[in-house]
Amino acid sequence: MSETTFMKLLTLMLLLSSTYYSRVLADFLRGSTVTTGSPWRSPGGIFGFGFVMPESSSTRNFNFAIWYDIDPKKTVVWMAMANGQLVQVSENAKLELKAEGGLSVTAGNSSVPFWQTNPGQCCAESAALLENGNLIVLRKDKKIAWQIFDSPTNNLLPEQQLRTQGNPSLGYTRLISRVSGAYQLVLNSGQVLLKNLKLEIPQKYWSIANPTLNSTMTCLDDETGEHGSFPFTTQLDRAGSMSSQDYALDYDDANVLRRLTLDDDSNLRIYSFGPKNKSGSWSIVWQAVMHECDVFGTCGPFALCTYRPTKTCSCPPGFHRVDPNDESKGCDYNIPLGGCQNSSNSVKLVQVNRADYYFNDYNFDSTIKSLEKCKDTCMQDCKCLAAAYKYDGTGLCFLKGSSNKLYNGKQTLNEINMVFMKLSSLDTSAADDQHDPFLADANATVSDQVMPKINKRTVYLSRHLHSIILSVAIVELGLFATGAAVVAAVWKKISGKKWEEMTAEIEGLPTKFTYRQLQDATENFCNELGSGGFGSVYRGNIPEKGGDTWPRPKADVYSFGMLLLDTLSGKRKALMELKQYENAPLPPPGEWYFPIYAFQKYMTSELESIADPNLASGSVDWEQFETALKIALWYQDPGSRPAMSRVVQILEGKAEAPAPPFPDAGEGN
Repeated sequence: MSETTFMKLLTLMLLLSSTYYSRVLADFLRGSTVTTGSPWRSPGGIFGFGFVMPESSSTRNFNFAIWYDIDPKKTVVWMAMANGQLVQVSENAKLELKAEGGLSVTAGNSSVPFWQTNPGQCCAESAALLENGNLIVLRKDKKIAWQIFDSPTNNLLPEQQLRTQGNPSLGYTRLISRVSGAYQLVLNSGQVLLKNLKLEIPQKYWSIANPTLNSTMTCLDDETGEHGSFPFTTQLDRAGSMSSQDYALDYDDANVLRRLTLDDDSNLRIYSFGPKNKSGSWSIVWQAVMHECDVFGTCGPFALCTYRPTKTCSCPPGFHRVDPNDESKGCDYNIPLGGCQNSSNSVKLVQVNRADYYFNDYNFDSTIKSLEKCKDTCMQDCKCLAAAYKYDGTGLCFLKGSSNKLYNGKQTLNEINMVFMKLSSLDTSAADDQHDPFLADANATVSDQVMPKINKRTVYLSRHLHSIILSVAIVELGLFATGAAVVAAVWKKISGKKWEEMTAEIEGLPTKFTYRQLQDATENFCNELGSGGFGSVYRGNIPEKGGDTWPRPKADVYSFGMLLLDTLSGKRKALMELKQYENAPLPPPGEWYFPIYAFQKYMTSELESIADPNLASGSVDWEQFETALKIALWYQDPGSRPAMSRVVQILEGKAEAPAPPFPDAGEGN
């Protein structure tokens, strides 16, 4: 469709709106009918209404619907619903305007309506489909008796409002996902939010502030029992704004049609359609939830949502997909757990890495610090369906199972939990999932037409993008040239000994020795004292100054860390002799390199397993032991380890020991 043709249609729509009520009376009068083969169109041809056959329907069932007739694909924006279900009728159905009941859908020779706009009410006189997509029913006094704008399904059109339970004649409006009806967009006191209402754990997963809250007007009760007045509620206007901080990508473009849709995947999007869209289809210009796994319960009970690289729903060990063709139905046990009276011998736990089930916690005990205690607590508690253990050094344990199922499972790279799923001990096929997927949120994909939220300033920037980029490039080039000239001048002035003197006093830099200096100090490496986990050790004499470089104070932390590690554990840095591996691959570092082994036990709060048996057999202050271990594990990284004065303060209890980094086994290799 050309832009000229599209503008003519919009002009015609404006002209027709000036004779609005006269057209209403002539459009659809009492006694008029619409059948499955004869749809009715709005005066300007923008919208149409009648009966449509769902694309996925295997039978010849029809729904009464309203669609964009200007769209070649006839995109549906509203469907009739009764008792929370879409109204489905046979091929011989018809829509008729009656004085009593308003618009009524019947089928065949039956006079019993499948659906009515005004059940039990009298005196409907006429109906009309307006150019904004609103289908209205008028009484004799020309007042609106019913309109679809008061009962949206999964779309909001420009000028259509979403409101709380206010005016009894208008009622409470919300958007409902067509597939399950579980996900809804509702207006709450001060918020517009998306949430899942039918799961055992109702939870919102997206919200924006409602900017139209006016406490000076009569307060009305909304669905939560809270108070608030919303005289002009959230509304999608023709420019693409929702009266909030969110704007469509093509904001302020008047030459497009728009709709706000709660899609079948339970995400909220704004679509636009206009002459600039050469594909002839709707474009996504705004999206509420950018990462698909953030939609609460999107994969159903027990399932885990991951990115591989697009959203993928998978089942943990011991579970199977309920419906292979519908991942939203989730997973179920291969073998049911049985009654709560079963002993711990009848169940077992299997491990899933980098996972969690958010908003499913029913118990948190801060006294549980060890991994084994966390698992044992879940095994003994009948309500516990899974235990999540944080391996970030805190050792926090969360018991999952606030309902008889777990929802909102995720498995991502930045997740620091191990989840232990409770299964029947009869399920011999289920084993620990040792696969670490390393799945990053950055791999999540959305439509290539979706862009981040923008505002009016962004629209201005996009229209002057080339000028802005050129200006910024020129400024940056000038700054780079200036910086390069300054660096060159400084480098030329400060060279050789002056540079060494300038950096000598900077705390944290390692002591530097050249190979020639070490060769001279050790008499050409002729006097070997021994070898070990650190490599060969030679006797040598290094003066107070190594060349012109002063010895560094943090070298003491290195030596002290080595000493502490030996004292606490009674072990050398290497747990075994490595000569046997001269011609074979080394085992994993955690099996032979003690710092990594000690770090792993520290993260799981199993300090007793790394302590010297002579220490563990006596009275040990494990809090002091943990502090000393943290200091010991800092010795490898010269740039990050604390100064020796700081170490003394930590040991005296005057400062807190920082969490250590993961040890590097490269030196051990």
